[in-house]
Amino acid sequence: MNNALLDTHPLIGIRNQWLELINGPAREQKLERWGKYADEIYKFYNTAHNFMWDQEYARASDGYLDEAAAIPLPEFKMTLNRISDGVDLFAPSMLNQYPEVEVSPVYLPEIDPIALGIDTQNPEAAQQYEIRKYQKAQRQAVKEAVASTKQHYLNWLQLESGKKAQAQRAITEAIVTGLGLMYTRMYAPRGSNIRYPRSEYLCTTQYHKDPDASRPEDVQFIAIEWTEPVNLVEARFNLPRGTLRNKGHMQSRWSQSSEGSKVDSKQNSKSDAWDLITYYEIFSKNGLGQRLKSANGMQKDVQKECEQFGDFCYLALAKDVPFPLNLPDDIWGKESRDEQFMRAQWGIPFWTDDASAHDWPVSELFFKEDPRSIWPISPFKPAIGLIRFVNWAFSFLADKIARSAVDYIAMFKAAASDIKKQIVSGKGPFRTIEVDATLADGARGIDQLVKFLDKPTFDTGLWTIVKEAIFEIEKSTGLNDVLYAMGAHQMRSATEAEIMGGNATIRVDEMANKTDDFYTLTATKECQAAAWELEGHEVAQVFDNDPELIHFWDAGVRGQNFEAIVRDYSYRLANNSSRKPNKHQRLRAMTDISQYVLPVYQEYATQGQVGPWNAFMQDLCEAVDIQKPERYLLPEPEPQEGPTPEEQQAEQEAMAKQQDMQMKMQEHEMKLEQMRFDMERKTAELQAQLQAKQAETAIGVQGKQAEQAVKLQGAQADQAAKAQESVLDMHMKAAEQAQGMRFDAAGHVQEMRQDEEVHDQEMDQAREEGAVKRQVMRQQKPSQKPSQKPKQ
Repeated sequence: MNNALLDTHPLIGIRNQWLELINGPAREQKLERWGKYADEIYKFYNTAHNFMWDQEYARASDGYLDEAAAIPLPEFKMTLNRISDGVDLFAPSMLNQYPEVEVSPVYLPEIDPIALGIDTQNPEAAQQYEIRKYQKAQRQAVKEAVASTKQHYLNWLQLESGKKAQAQRAITEAIVTGLGLMYTRMYAPRGSNIRYPRSEYLCTTQYHKDPDASRPEDVQFIAIEWTEPVNLVEARFNLPRGTLRNKGHMQSRWSQSSEGSKVDSKQNSKSDAWDLITYYEIFSKNGLGQRLKSANGMQKDVQKECEQFGDFCYLALAKDVPFPLNLPDDIWGKESRDEQFMRAQWGIPFWTDDASAHDWPVSELFFKEDPRSIWPISPFKPAIGLIRFVNWAFSFLADKIARSAVDYIAMFKAAASDIKKQIVSGKGPFRTIEVDATLADGARGIDQLVKFLDKPTFDTGLWTIVKEAIFEIEKSTGLNDVLYAMGAHQMRSATEAEIMGGNATIRVDEMANKTDDFYTLTATKECQAAAWELEGHEVAQVFDNDPELIHFWDAGVRGQNFEAIVRDYSYRLANNSSRKPNKHQRLRAMTDISQYVLPVYQEYATQGQVGPWNAFMQDLCEAVDIQKPERYLLPEPEPQEGPTPEEQQAEQEAMAKQQDMQMKMQEHEMKLEQMRFDMERKTAELQAQLQAKQAETAIGVQGKQAEQAVKLQGAQADQAAKAQESVLDMHMKAAEQAQGMRFDAAGHVQEMRQDEEVHDQEMDQAREEGAVKRQVMRQQKPSQKPSQKPKQ
């Protein structure tokens, strides 16, 4: 890159305004509202024991001594470190092991079809409702599979990324200063091709926020300050090697020992020996910077071009580098607009969860909030005045004790030289002094010559005041006697002890709950980063190269709407998975519940159902750290052997034959019933025809002769006989067919009975053979007699 053209970069004005805003108002507001108190409290946690007696600190504008106060400094300079006690007592209850992340989909409510106006009696409407219900259940099943996949990946990630160590640092700083930070971004170990999201500890001194915001939801930008080797910065932003040459701001320890560094120091110049550079990562929700009030003077075409990047923009700016590290001259002027746009965006769009105040790459942990500020309060800030006083009083009390240990002797000056010489040279706990008689006579007795002066009395009221101040510190910070496993008085009952313990740990429990929420937030962001950045082949190792899971990662996890990662799923820690288990509490709880469940478990165990008993014993052994709980478990009863596969197959074939025979019988009965119906129908038709002919004959023969009537009666008799004969023939045919069907059915039944008898014989033979085999196996096994009663 041509260094002569660097100062002409179109964004140099935006770069200057951002750096002035960060190092000016943002840094000043942070220091005023939070930083100066956090720095002071951190000194009480870890710095020189006598820092409090430094005049610049003690007599500063916020110091504990007035500038004109004539208070002498103590000889003993002590520090009572209650801040360190807070870390030691609070931190173990917040994170002691790797937490287990649970991911579950958000379940939608079930609405009755009547409430939707659907008539369940209408077949078409009911069918449409069932189709929609099935589709809804299908979508829910996909969500559950996605949740299970995410959960597996996140729990693998907690161990792989060293989350425990990173979170422990953030928790410690949150207890001391009031604010702990973790920064979520993609991480690739140097020399490795693997990538994964990583939430790493971020020091609060590196973190800056929008100074114009009064609520967390109103913050429009954050900035993260980094100091890294120049060559690594060039590699991170894909800059040509040498682009940042002579742009370093600091020297590493290794560089300070080089000859070039010594020459630079003498000549007050910079060279390659200045190998560390400080730069700022800026995440903005309000553009690239063209909307800043101070950017009104920038060129209109540049301002218009910056508007194309949208609201959520990313910049990396370094002092003495007149262009953004992510948008150098060759990118801004030569690359495509798509390339420029991608370089100016957040690496992972956490902003999709906008207005939640948790949609930044940085996650905040704090235990005490200031509702009027974007910066929290340290848990020890309310007690800082008392902490100063106690340290001041302890130091002066130590001086007073030291002075009280000195004995003062009054003596005549004439004998002083001789007495001093003899005291110094004396040996042993008893010393003698020889006094000249002339001096004794002149002083009128030895008591007048040498006398021990009375020491000034020690005012115990001072210690009472100090104790009261310490008590107020304990109330303010929650560092009470119960956390120290101490008690001011004897408890009169178990109820009193339980109430005292619950009230004493209520603050610790609240801090632990906020830590769980903080850990859940970082896990959610890690899931967002993985779904946005990683393809299936990049997570193959996590899923043991299972092709189905790899495909489902691409189709199910990455294929869903990105905003659904947060809104459609719930991320939380498993109950108490992040805290050090309280074994005494667990043992007491199991002892209390045992009086209710053990009698029931014993009843089940005597009936051969030993599962509940064994589960309870395993939990009890775990609570008291017994390494081999199987010694206390009851043996499972031997399962009763059922029929062999051959026997099962034979039974199924016999049942199939029987069902087939029943079907054939039903078919014969149906045919017989149909024949009866047809015969009755034909008989009815013949009778109707006969009656019709009789009517016609009666009308037409009134005027005819008796001969015709006789002939007609004969014809009618013949027809009746023929009809009777036809009916008899039909009955005989039906009877013959029914007799044949009954004969066939009886034959089938006989065959089925013969098959059943053969099958029963085969089954009896198979059972006898199975019994013989089981008897042989039992004789070969070692004798084991299951216990009839569970162990108490």
